[in-house]
Amino acid sequence: MIEIILTPDFMVRFLIMMSLVIIFGIMLYQHYKHGMHSYFLLFAIFFGVLTTVIYNVDYLTYSLYHSDSLRIRLHLSLFFLLNFLYFLWYLHYEFLESITPPMKRILPIFSLLSIGSAVSFLEFVGLLKETYTMSIVSHISYLSGIYAFSFAFFVIRKTHGLVKERSTRIETFAVISILIGNVIFFIDDVLITTAVMTSIDFFVSYLKNLHGMIFILANLFILLNLILLITNYALDPEYLFRLPIPIYTILIYNKSGLLIYHQKMRLIDGTTKKYDAYLLSGPFQGFSDIFEYILGRRIDLDLIKAEEYRIFFKELPTGVGTLAVVTSGSSLLLLKSLERFIQMMDKELLQAINTDIVQPKEFSLKLNPLVKRAFPYLKIGEG
Repeated sequence: MIEIILTPDFMVRFLIMMSLVIIFGIMLYQHYKHGMHSYFLLFAIFFGVLTTVIYNVDYLTYSLYHSDSLRIRLHLSLFFLLNFLYFLWYLHYEFLESITPPMKRILPIFSLLSIGSAVSFLEFVGLLKETYTMSIVSHISYLSGIYAFSFAFFVIRKTHGLVKERSTRIETFAVISILIGNVIFFIDDVLITTAVMTSIDFFVSYLKNLHGMIFILANLFILLNLILLITNYALDPEYLFRLPIPIYTILIYNKSGLLIYHQKMRLIDGTTKKYDAYLLSGPFQGFSDIFEYILGRRIDLDLIKAEEYRIFFKELPTGVGTLAVVTSGSSLLLLKSLERFIQMMDKELLQAINTDIVQPKEFSLKLNPLVKRAFPYLKIGEG
């Protein structure tokens, strides 16, 4: 009879796996009910769940059968999933930064993903049999993690830095910790490969005395901080919408082209821009009229891109008017925030917008609270 020994190591692995499964379930529920999370984030966590499952299966199967060939295949699967996990996590932060990410940023991690996946697959099916294949795959996985979470730290510093609250502090700590864990893993991996390839006393001694302990500690370090990061999203999904996106002006004009609402906005650091809202409303309506005249049909204008600024347009329900937002950047969160703002408008407000009688002060009283809810990092400026 085969007996499974439930060591502390296995119990920790199992608890980590179950924690990820539970948190992932919570986030799926939140997304289904309220659309709180990005698909990149959800898929990244799904791959995280799969990696912890393989992590546990590897422990159990090796304890029972001591099969090196099975362990190699499980490790290849693990690193294959890790590559995708880090790539998806990178995309999550990339689209917090911009909806049109430059190729020069995506290409390095996409190349690592492609090479690592190809080598893992060829080794898994037996088409590639090299002594150091596993080392190549693991090196690539840790480099992907370093790249992904270095970029995550860049986004946090740049974007989250203006928001001084508990959720952003937790995310910053977790991201830095995961980054450090991957650096430790990469250094450890290089030292192990060197020890296997050479007979230098220092590396051989490291392999015998320190590798096992560092491997377990670094693993726990990454996994526990990954749980901390994901828990932060699960417990406070709204905080993403409190991240400062550079919005300078919000305008609403009705289908007749009359400006019925405009507010200058300030980020919480006081940043603002000067615009004449009444001068802007005419050209905005004019763009649609010109396209309709030239092409003989209605054209929905979504975005105007300039060197410094972006102007987003969103049609209001039943075509009663248009929301225009002047920003200095763009992200998926910005687009979600615009949709949230429009969804907050009730039928009575939409009917009031669809009128030829403009009462700016009355609309400001009704719309300013909605702006503050949809864009909580903004302050309404003068004018």
